[in-house]
Amino acid sequence: MLTPLATDYFSEPAAQVLALKWISREARARILIDDHMRLLWANSGAQTLLEDGFVLALHAGRLKADSAATYDKLVDFIQNCGSTVSILLLPSKKGGHLILRSQLLGREGERHFFGVQLSRTSQYQPEYVDLSAAFGLTQAEHRMIMQLMRGQTADEIAALEGIAIGTVRTHIRHIYEKLNVTSREALFRVVGPYQL
Repeated sequence: MLTPLATDYFSEPAAQVLALKWISREARARILIDDHMRLLWANSGAQTLLEDGFVLALHAGRLKADSAATYDKLVDFIQNCGSTVSILLLPSKKGGHLILRSQLLGREGERHFFGVQLSRTSQYQPEYVDLSAAFGLTQAEHRMIMQLMRGQTADEIAALEGIAIGTVRTHIRHIYEKLNVTSREALFRVVGPYQL
Protein backbone atom coordinates (compact mmCIF):
# COMPACT_ATOMS: atom_id res chain seq x y z
CA MET A 1 0.00 0.00 0.00
CA LEU A 2 1.23 3.50 -0.88
CA THR A 3 2.39 5.43 2.16
CA PRO A 4 1.90 9.19 1.72
CA LEU A 5 4.34 11.51 3.44
CA ALA A 6 1.67 13.94 4.67
CA THR A 7 -1.83 13.67 6.02
CA ASP A 8 -4.31 12.82 3.27
CA TYR A 9 -7.01 15.48 3.43
CA PHE A 10 -8.79 13.94 0.45
CA SER A 11 -10.21 10.86 2.11
CA GLU A 12 -13.46 11.16 0.15
CA PRO A 13 -13.17 9.50 -3.28
CA ALA A 14 -15.07 12.39 -4.94
CA ALA A 15 -12.53 14.89 -3.61
CA GLN A 16 -9.68 12.79 -4.97
CA VAL A 17 -11.27 12.69 -8.43
CA LEU A 18 -11.89 16.45 -8.39
CA ALA A 19 -8.30 17.17 -7.27
CA LEU A 20 -6.92 15.03 -10.08
CA LYS A 21 -9.18 16.73 -12.66
CA TRP A 22 -8.06 20.13 -11.41
CA ILE A 23 -4.36 19.31 -11.64
CA SER A 24 -4.83 17.61 -15.01
CA ARG A 25 -6.27 20.80 -16.51
CA GLU A 26 -3.61 23.13 -15.16
CA ALA A 27 -1.27 24.64 -17.74
CA ARG A 28 1.83 24.05 -15.61
CA ALA A 29 3.48 20.79 -16.67
CA ARG A 30 3.26 18.23 -13.88
CA ILE A 31 4.24 14.56 -13.78
CA LEU A 32 4.35 11.70 -11.32
CA ILE A 33 7.33 9.37 -11.65
CA ASP A 34 9.00 6.66 -9.65
CA ASP A 35 12.67 6.36 -8.72
CA HIS A 36 13.30 4.33 -11.90
CA MET A 37 12.16 7.26 -14.07
CA ARG A 38 8.91 5.50 -15.01
CA LEU A 39 6.19 7.96 -15.93
CA LEU A 40 3.07 7.17 -13.91
CA TRP A 41 0.96 10.20 -14.84
CA ALA A 42 1.29 13.47 -16.76
CA ASN A 43 -1.09 16.37 -17.20
CA SER A 44 -1.68 17.87 -20.65
CA GLY A 45 1.04 20.52 -20.21
CA ALA A 46 3.60 17.83 -19.42
CA GLN A 47 2.45 15.63 -22.27
CA THR A 48 3.05 18.50 -24.71
CA LEU A 49 6.49 19.24 -23.25
CA LEU A 50 7.54 15.58 -23.39
CA GLU A 51 6.21 15.16 -26.94
CA ASP A 52 8.28 18.19 -27.99
CA GLY A 53 11.38 16.48 -26.60
CA PHE A 54 12.55 19.63 -24.84
CA VAL A 55 15.43 18.21 -22.74
CA LEU A 56 13.22 15.28 -21.64
CA ALA A 57 11.15 12.80 -23.63
CA LEU A 58 9.48 9.45 -23.10
CA HIS A 59 10.95 6.19 -24.31
CA ALA A 60 9.22 2.92 -23.44
CA GLY A 61 7.33 4.62 -20.61
CA ARG A 62 10.45 6.09 -18.98
CA LEU A 63 11.89 9.58 -18.92
CA LYS A 64 14.95 10.00 -21.11
CA ALA A 65 17.14 13.08 -21.53
CA ASP A 66 18.72 14.62 -24.63
CA SER A 67 22.20 13.55 -23.41
CA ALA A 68 23.70 10.93 -21.12
CA ALA A 69 25.15 13.60 -18.82
CA THR A 70 21.74 15.27 -18.46
CA TYR A 71 20.10 11.90 -17.74
CA ASP A 72 22.68 11.17 -15.05
CA LYS A 73 21.95 14.56 -13.42
CA LEU A 74 18.22 13.82 -13.55
CA VAL A 75 18.54 10.38 -11.94
CA ASP A 76 20.85 11.70 -9.20
CA PHE A 77 18.47 14.61 -8.54
CA ILE A 78 15.34 12.45 -8.30
CA GLN A 79 16.99 9.79 -6.15
CA ASN A 80 18.11 12.48 -3.69
CA CYS A 81 14.79 14.35 -3.47
CA GLY A 82 13.13 14.40 -0.10
CA SER A 83 9.79 15.56 1.24
CA THR A 84 10.68 19.23 0.70
CA VAL A 85 10.80 20.74 -2.78
CA SER A 86 14.13 20.42 -4.59
CA ILE A 87 15.02 22.29 -7.78
CA LEU A 88 17.17 21.26 -10.73
CA LEU A 89 18.11 23.33 -13.78
CA LEU A 90 18.82 21.35 -16.96
CA PRO A 91 20.29 23.08 -20.05
CA SER A 92 18.61 22.56 -23.41
CA LYS A 93 20.45 22.01 -26.68
CA LYS A 94 17.70 24.22 -28.20
CA GLY A 95 18.50 27.16 -25.90
CA GLY A 96 17.18 28.01 -22.46
CA HIS A 97 16.72 25.59 -19.61
CA LEU A 98 14.22 23.18 -18.16
CA ILE A 99 13.47 23.82 -14.48
CA LEU A 100 12.37 20.82 -12.42
CA ARG A 101 10.74 21.24 -9.02
CA SER A 102 10.44 17.83 -7.41
CA GLN A 103 9.23 16.39 -4.16
CA LEU A 104 9.01 12.89 -2.73
CA LEU A 105 5.29 12.15 -2.36
CA GLY A 106 5.21 8.61 -1.00
CA ARG A 107 6.64 5.11 -0.84
CA GLU A 108 5.47 1.59 -1.57
CA GLY A 109 7.99 -0.91 -0.27
CA GLU A 110 11.32 0.00 -1.85
CA ARG A 111 9.67 2.09 -4.58
CA HIS A 112 9.52 5.89 -4.22
CA PHE A 113 7.10 8.26 -5.95
CA PHE A 114 7.82 11.86 -6.92
CA GLY A 115 5.78 14.82 -8.07
CA VAL A 116 7.66 16.96 -10.58
CA GLN A 117 6.73 20.33 -12.05
CA LEU A 118 8.48 21.18 -15.33
CA SER A 119 9.01 24.71 -16.70
CA ARG A 120 10.75 25.92 -19.86
CA THR A 121 12.66 29.15 -19.37
CA SER A 122 12.32 29.93 -23.08
CA GLN A 123 8.51 29.98 -22.83
CA TYR A 124 8.17 31.75 -19.51
CA GLN A 125 5.21 34.11 -19.39
CA PRO A 126 4.54 35.47 -15.92
CA GLU A 127 0.90 35.52 -14.83
CA TYR A 128 -0.54 38.06 -12.44
CA VAL A 129 -3.82 38.68 -10.68
CA ASP A 130 -5.94 41.47 -12.16
CA LEU A 131 -3.51 44.37 -11.78
CA SER A 132 -6.09 46.74 -13.26
CA ALA A 133 -8.42 46.07 -10.35
CA ALA A 134 -5.61 46.14 -7.78
CA PHE A 135 -4.16 49.47 -8.92
CA GLY A 136 -6.89 51.16 -11.00
CA LEU A 137 -5.03 50.79 -14.29
CA THR A 138 -6.55 51.46 -17.70
CA GLN A 139 -6.43 48.70 -20.33
CA ALA A 140 -3.48 50.43 -22.04
CA GLU A 141 -1.61 50.80 -18.72
CA HIS A 142 -2.28 47.14 -17.98
CA ARG A 143 -0.72 46.11 -21.31
CA MET A 144 2.28 48.36 -20.60
CA ILE A 145 2.85 47.01 -17.09
CA MET A 146 2.71 43.42 -18.35
CA GLN A 147 5.36 44.23 -20.96
CA LEU A 148 7.49 46.04 -18.37
CA MET A 149 7.28 42.99 -16.10
CA ARG A 150 8.56 40.85 -19.01
CA GLY A 151 11.62 43.10 -19.13
CA GLN A 152 10.77 45.03 -22.28
CA THR A 153 12.05 48.58 -22.72
CA ALA A 154 9.91 51.61 -23.56
CA ASP A 155 11.27 51.50 -27.13
CA GLU A 156 10.36 47.81 -27.48
CA ILE A 157 6.87 48.46 -26.12
CA ALA A 158 6.35 51.33 -28.56
CA ALA A 159 7.34 49.07 -31.47
CA LEU A 160 5.11 46.21 -30.27
CA GLU A 161 2.11 48.46 -29.64
CA GLY A 162 2.66 50.54 -32.78
CA ILE A 163 2.53 53.79 -30.82
CA ALA A 164 4.87 56.72 -30.22
CA ILE A 165 7.56 56.42 -27.56
CA GLY A 166 6.13 59.55 -25.91
CA THR A 167 2.78 57.79 -25.46
CA VAL A 168 4.49 54.80 -23.86
CA ARG A 169 6.42 57.07 -21.49
CA THR A 170 3.17 58.81 -20.52
CA HIS A 171 1.57 55.44 -19.71
CA ILE A 172 4.62 54.42 -17.69
CA ARG A 173 4.54 57.72 -15.77
CA HIS A 174 0.83 57.13 -14.94
CA ILE A 175 1.61 53.57 -13.83
CA TYR A 176 4.40 54.82 -11.56
CA GLU A 177 2.04 57.41 -10.05
CA LYS A 178 -0.72 54.85 -9.43
CA LEU A 179 1.70 52.38 -7.83
CA ASN A 180 3.58 55.14 -5.97
CA VAL A 181 6.98 54.09 -7.36
CA THR A 182 9.81 56.00 -9.04
CA SER A 183 11.85 53.25 -10.70
CA ARG A 184 11.51 49.97 -12.54
CA GLU A 185 13.10 48.18 -9.57
CA ALA A 186 10.44 49.60 -7.24
CA LEU A 187 7.75 48.61 -9.75
CA PHE A 188 9.03 45.02 -9.70
CA ARG A 189 8.99 45.03 -5.87
CA VAL A 190 5.39 46.27 -5.75
CA VAL A 191 4.00 44.05 -8.53
CA GLY A 192 6.02 40.89 -7.74
CA PRO A 193 3.75 39.68 -4.92
CA TYR A 194 0.78 39.72 -7.33
CA GLN A 195 2.35 37.04 -9.54
CA LEU A 196 0.43 33.76 -9.59
